[in-house]
Amino acid sequence: MPATLEALVAESERRVLESERRDNTRRLVAVRLVTTLAGAAVVAIGGGAPSTLAACVTSLAIGALLFAAHRLTSRFDALLPWAVPLVDVPLVAITELVRLREGAPVTGLIATSACINLGLVVLSALSLAPRIVVATALTGAAAVTVVSHQAGLPLVELDLALVAFAATAAVVTWTTSRVWPLAVELRRQAWAGRYKVGHRLGAGGMAEVFEAQQQREGAPPRRVALKRILPAFASHEDAQRLFLRELEFASLMSHPNIVQVLDSGADEAGPFLVMEYVEGVTLHRLLKHGRDRGERLPADVCFEVADQLLRAVDHIHSRLGADGRPLGLMHRDLNAPNVMVTTAGELKVADFGIARLQRDVGLTGTGEMRGKVLWAAPEQLLGLSLTPALDLFAVGLILVEVALGRHATGEQPPLPEAVEAARPAFPAERPELGEGFWEMTFSLLEPDPARRCPSASAALRLLRHLEWEPGVARAALSGLVAAQRAPSEPKTLTL
Repeated sequence: MPATLEALVAESERRVLESERRDNTRRLVAVRLVTTLAGAAVVAIGGGAPSTLAACVTSLAIGALLFAAHRLTSRFDALLPWAVPLVDVPLVAITELVRLREGAPVTGLIATSACINLGLVVLSALSLAPRIVVATALTGAAAVTVVSHQAGLPLVELDLALVAFAATAAVVTWTTSRVWPLAVELRRQAWAGRYKVGHRLGAGGMAEVFEAQQQREGAPPRRVALKRILPAFASHEDAQRLFLRELEFASLMSHPNIVQVLDSGADEAGPFLVMEYVEGVTLHRLLKHGRDRGERLPADVCFEVADQLLRAVDHIHSRLGADGRPLGLMHRDLNAPNVMVTTAGELKVADFGIARLQRDVGLTGTGEMRGKVLWAAPEQLLGLSLTPALDLFAVGLILVEVALGRHATGEQPPLPEAVEAARPAFPAERPELGEGFWEMTFSLLEPDPARRCPSASAALRLLRHLEWEPGVARAALSGLVAAQRAPSEPKTLTL
């Protein structure tokens, strides 16, 4: 059975804390390596025997190799907790044995060894990893036992010391394990407490967006948009998966023409995404405003919209995975309502709620189509295999709408026959856009994905043959946005 939304969010937070714990462990091992190096130097300066120096160097080398391996790959994570004590615990034992040969009192020697090793146990607790604490405690107890044996002290006389050592180590281990869920809760409260939620900006099929203020220490509050699942879908398994996938995919994006996800968290009402606050309106609303007034966008503005939109899609499609290969990420819901036009004349693509990787299967049921039908590619409507080319078809539909002020196929889904029938009339309606614009648009609107323009970058190269002034076009877009936004009207962010 799929996990609940709370469990999925908890898992997300756990992974973040795991990363932090991993960083803490690295810092801890680094400190212990430095300590070991200093101890080895002291032994060398003090004239330690060659065997003692060899033992110090061996301990240091093992610790350094394990630390380097941990830095390079996560495959040694399971081994590291048990290997960390090899960095410095043997040095403690070796140092005490050197002191024993120099005639140090046996009782003080054992007490010193026990206290130092208990200090290492407490230091291990900073990693928030109980396994490292246990490993350090066990290794420390073994070191105390070895030193005692070399000193000729019967083990029966160590009963009380070893019991006290074990009891203290157990308390530290238990405390460390209890700190972990506390850290998760503190992080959850810190996430939720940073944002003061205001009025609702809008709602979509499964989510809603609120204006919020991000509280920042030593800086004025920052206006952001906070998105969460609608209460009616809070326990809907599909909505849960889509919400978390939106966070995953949107976090991969870093482009001026894409709405940025800034943070994520959870509060008593459930999980939320924090996005940049976009001052502007949707492209759909901007076009509707012009259509109601019988106006169309100037040619320069059409070219600029095409340029910015294709840049955003090119960024989405070019994302690479950890192995350096393209992810094959598809937005799957590109349409005029999901494109924002800001007061600065910039376009921003939003809503990665149904984005997916090309290799992913099983997220959409057989015969089920996600996204808005009027902007769907033929392969989506026909239930065929999907590739990133479906986003290019959606861009073509948007560009027709930008140029003509109406949808390419009216109220009909853009099936191949509907698109083929409508295309011949487009250039005649806006001849001033030129053959180059329509050739590029038609290459995106090819019903067969195999014959469609191969990529957004290829479409951008076709667009380069056109001439326009980007600065002038953005100023015109900015003016159009300002002209149809009443001063008292709340800003909107698409879902």
